[in-house]
Amino acid sequence: MSIGSGLVISKELLQKFKCLGLTPFDNNYALYGVDSSFFKRLSYLNNFSDVRVLSKNHIVHDLSSSASTKISRFRYKERIIDRSITLRRYPTYIDFKIFLKSFLYILITLDFELMYVSLFSFIKGKHPKVQ
Repeated sequence: MSIGSGLVISKELLQKFKCLGLTPFDNNYALYGVDSSFFKRLSYLNNFSDVRVLSKNHIVHDLSSSASTKISRFRYKERIIDRSITLRRYPTYIDFKIFLKSFLYILITLDFELMYVSLFSFIKGKHPKVQ
Protein backbone atom coordinates (compact mmCIF):
# COMPACT_ATOMS: atom_id res chain seq x y z
CA MET A 1 0.00 0.00 0.00
CA SER A 2 1.02 3.54 -0.56
CA ILE A 3 -0.32 7.03 -1.10
CA GLY A 4 -1.28 8.14 -4.59
CA SER A 5 0.25 11.61 -4.21
CA GLY A 6 2.83 12.08 -6.95
CA LEU A 7 2.03 8.71 -8.51
CA VAL A 8 3.06 8.26 -12.15
CA ILE A 9 1.27 5.52 -14.10
CA SER A 10 2.70 4.27 -17.39
CA LYS A 11 0.68 3.76 -20.58
CA GLU A 12 1.62 0.08 -20.45
CA LEU A 13 0.07 -0.28 -17.00
CA LEU A 14 -3.09 1.48 -18.14
CA GLN A 15 -3.29 -0.95 -21.06
CA LYS A 16 -2.99 -3.92 -18.69
CA PHE A 17 -5.89 -2.58 -16.64
CA LYS A 18 -7.92 -2.03 -19.80
CA CYS A 19 -7.31 -5.62 -20.98
CA LEU A 20 -9.00 -6.86 -17.79
CA GLY A 21 -11.85 -4.37 -18.12
CA LEU A 22 -10.65 -2.34 -15.14
CA THR A 23 -9.86 1.28 -14.56
CA PRO A 24 -6.89 2.10 -12.33
CA PHE A 25 -9.04 3.96 -9.83
CA ASP A 26 -12.33 2.78 -8.35
CA ASN A 27 -15.02 5.37 -9.12
CA ASN A 28 -17.11 4.20 -6.17
CA TYR A 29 -14.92 6.19 -3.79
CA ALA A 30 -15.19 9.96 -3.52
CA LEU A 31 -12.32 10.94 -1.22
CA TYR A 32 -10.75 8.41 1.10
CA GLY A 33 -10.01 4.94 -0.24
CA VAL A 34 -9.05 5.97 -3.77
CA ASP A 35 -5.34 5.33 -3.11
CA SER A 36 -5.78 2.00 -1.35
CA SER A 37 -8.28 0.76 -3.95
CA PHE A 38 -5.70 1.51 -6.67
CA PHE A 39 -3.15 -0.68 -4.94
CA LYS A 40 -5.73 -3.43 -4.33
CA ARG A 41 -6.53 -3.35 -8.06
CA LEU A 42 -2.83 -3.36 -8.85
CA SER A 43 -2.41 -6.46 -6.68
CA TYR A 44 -5.33 -8.12 -8.51
CA LEU A 45 -3.80 -7.17 -11.87
CA ASN A 46 -0.51 -8.74 -10.81
CA ASN A 47 -2.31 -12.14 -10.68
CA PHE A 48 -2.73 -11.96 -14.47
CA SER A 49 0.24 -9.95 -15.63
CA ASP A 50 3.74 -9.13 -14.47
CA VAL A 51 3.62 -5.71 -12.83
CA ARG A 52 6.61 -3.84 -11.45
CA VAL A 53 6.27 -0.99 -8.98
CA LEU A 54 9.20 1.35 -8.52
CA SER A 55 9.53 3.94 -5.81
CA LYS A 56 12.06 6.58 -6.79
CA ASN A 57 11.12 9.35 -4.40
CA HIS A 58 10.12 9.92 -0.83
CA ILE A 59 7.06 12.07 -0.22
CA VAL A 60 6.30 13.47 3.21
CA HIS A 61 2.53 13.26 3.64
CA ASP A 62 0.25 14.09 6.57
CA LEU A 63 -1.71 10.84 6.82
CA SER A 64 -5.37 11.50 7.54
CA SER A 65 -5.69 8.24 9.45
CA SER A 66 -2.74 8.99 11.70
CA ALA A 67 -3.46 8.39 15.36
CA SER A 68 -1.23 11.30 16.42
CA THR A 69 -3.92 13.96 16.06
CA LYS A 70 -7.63 14.18 16.78
CA ILE A 71 -9.56 13.97 13.54
CA SER A 72 -12.57 16.08 12.65
CA ARG A 73 -16.07 14.65 12.42
CA PHE A 74 -15.98 15.10 8.64
CA ARG A 75 -12.77 13.10 8.35
CA TYR A 76 -14.07 10.39 10.71
CA LYS A 77 -17.27 10.08 8.66
CA GLU A 78 -15.30 9.81 5.42
CA ARG A 79 -13.08 7.09 6.95
CA ILE A 80 -16.22 5.15 8.00
CA ILE A 81 -17.52 5.40 4.43
CA ASP A 82 -14.13 4.24 3.13
CA ARG A 83 -14.13 1.21 5.46
CA SER A 84 -17.68 0.28 4.46
CA ILE A 85 -16.99 0.48 0.73
CA THR A 86 -13.69 -1.37 1.06
CA LEU A 87 -15.31 -4.22 2.96
CA ARG A 88 -18.00 -4.51 0.30
CA ARG A 89 -15.75 -4.24 -2.76
CA TYR A 90 -12.44 -5.74 -1.55
CA PRO A 91 -13.35 -7.98 1.40
CA THR A 92 -10.57 -9.31 3.59
CA TYR A 93 -10.55 -10.61 7.14
CA ILE A 94 -8.57 -7.58 8.32
CA ASP A 95 -11.01 -5.15 6.67
CA PHE A 96 -13.90 -7.02 8.30
CA LYS A 97 -12.28 -6.61 11.73
CA ILE A 98 -11.65 -2.90 11.13
CA PHE A 99 -15.24 -2.36 9.95
CA LEU A 100 -16.71 -4.36 12.85
CA LYS A 101 -14.68 -2.44 15.42
CA SER A 102 -15.78 0.90 13.93
CA PHE A 103 -19.40 -0.17 13.65
CA LEU A 104 -19.53 -1.46 17.24
CA TYR A 105 -18.22 1.91 18.42
CA ILE A 106 -20.92 3.65 16.39
CA LEU A 107 -23.58 1.39 17.95
CA ILE A 108 -22.31 2.06 21.47
CA THR A 109 -22.34 5.82 20.92
CA LEU A 110 -25.77 5.64 19.25
CA ASP A 111 -24.57 7.85 16.41
CA PHE A 112 -27.48 7.28 14.04
CA GLU A 113 -26.03 9.43 11.27
CA LEU A 114 -22.86 7.34 11.14
CA MET A 115 -24.89 4.11 11.39
CA TYR A 116 -26.91 5.16 8.37
CA VAL A 117 -23.90 6.31 6.36
CA SER A 118 -21.95 3.16 7.18
CA LEU A 119 -24.78 0.79 6.26
CA PHE A 120 -25.73 2.78 3.15
CA SER A 121 -22.13 2.76 1.91
CA PHE A 122 -21.76 -0.95 2.59
CA ILE A 123 -25.06 -1.93 0.93
CA LYS A 124 -24.55 0.30 -2.12
CA GLY A 125 -20.79 -0.33 -2.31
CA LYS A 126 -20.14 3.31 -3.12
CA HIS A 127 -19.81 6.74 -1.56
CA PRO A 128 -23.16 8.51 -0.99
CA LYS A 129 -22.00 11.36 -3.26
CA VAL A 130 -21.26 8.99 -6.16
CA GLN A 131 -24.13 8.54 -8.61
